[in-house]
Amino acid sequence: MWKWLVIVLAVAGAAFALTLSRRSVAETPVPPPLKTPVRNPFPSGIAGAGLVEASSENVVIGVSEPGLVTKLHVKEGQAVKAGEPLFEIDSRSFQAQLIAAKAALVSAEVELARIQAYRRKEEEAPLRAQIAQNEASLEDARRNVVSIEKIVTETEWQTKNDEAKMRRLEVAVKANASPAEDLENIMYAVKLDQAREVTARENVNVAKSKVDIAKAAVDQAQAQLNIFLAGAWGPDVEKAKAAVGEARAKIEQLNVEIERRIIRAPIDGNVMRLNLRLGEYAPAGADLAETAPLVLGDIKTRNVRIDIDEFDVRRYTPGAKAIAFLKGGSDKQIPLEFAHVEPYVIPKRALTNSQRELVDTRVLQVIYKITDAENAAYPGQQLDVYIEAPPESEMPAPPAAPAAK
Repeated sequence: MWKWLVIVLAVAGAAFALTLSRRSVAETPVPPPLKTPVRNPFPSGIAGAGLVEASSENVVIGVSEPGLVTKLHVKEGQAVKAGEPLFEIDSRSFQAQLIAAKAALVSAEVELARIQAYRRKEEEAPLRAQIAQNEASLEDARRNVVSIEKIVTETEWQTKNDEAKMRRLEVAVKANASPAEDLENIMYAVKLDQAREVTARENVNVAKSKVDIAKAAVDQAQAQLNIFLAGAWGPDVEKAKAAVGEARAKIEQLNVEIERRIIRAPIDGNVMRLNLRLGEYAPAGADLAETAPLVLGDIKTRNVRIDIDEFDVRRYTPGAKAIAFLKGGSDKQIPLEFAHVEPYVIPKRALTNSQRELVDTRVLQVIYKITDAENAAYPGQQLDVYIEAPPESEMPAPPAAPAAK
């Protein structure tokens, strides 16, 4: 009995081992894909990675002067018009300087008005009265000169008359016809007349000097009146005007600095991305949509920026038909309309995670419009794009290299 039991167990073990060996060499069935992969809708075409963007292109809004965000005028998705404020950077220091500059302008304008006015209008009458008074003094001095000159003339005639009498008496005294006392008296009279004549001539000189003084006073009063009527001195007025202009330029400069810190929309569009919060520090120099303070664009119509690998560029014809597919939506085609080609080939930036992708290649970027508004994807969304192109076999062969000499 034990013999037959061992035989049965041996046969069962062999059968089990044979079954396991057959199962181990059998092919594992491949599971079907979760979604049908995208297929090229054209008989022959090239594939490219498409990135949805606004028809105006994505306008990256940055700041020229970094600072704290004090005001936010928009929110994500909001439509704005060109020139409307988007956000404001702290400008309190310039606001304070602006107050001081406006006060300086008022002071400069007051100083200019004072210089231009020069003197009050009511000061003209006293100046004219001073001229009249000095002219009257001049006339009196001139009349005094004439009066004193008459005295000089009378004194001269009196001296001559007494000198003639003295000469006659000298002859008479020598002839003992007249007493000597009469001669002494007339000689004394002559000396007195000569002294009076000298005094009168000196009085004439004094009177003439008074005339010159009176005339100078008239000229001085007239000059003061002329200065009053002429107004302010030209260089003083120009200097005051320059001070006013400088104050106004300072205000304009501060207004420009304040305006620079009010970031406004350059175009009509929508706020597609807002990376700012009230009170945050806005840095300068952000040039990427992911890090920029704000991204603006016209999303009423949208474009697709397609990267064509430099190895496929020679097969691409501008204006060729193109169809896009949403990621994960291979059954839904999005027709595209050619817009333009950006002819400069650039290093590849957008990656598709394909195993065959070469990240050290360059790409030609072509722009197509999304004509179907219902199928418009969100800006920044990636699309699988296929562009109709001739097959590689129909492309002309590249020119042969020249033979070495």
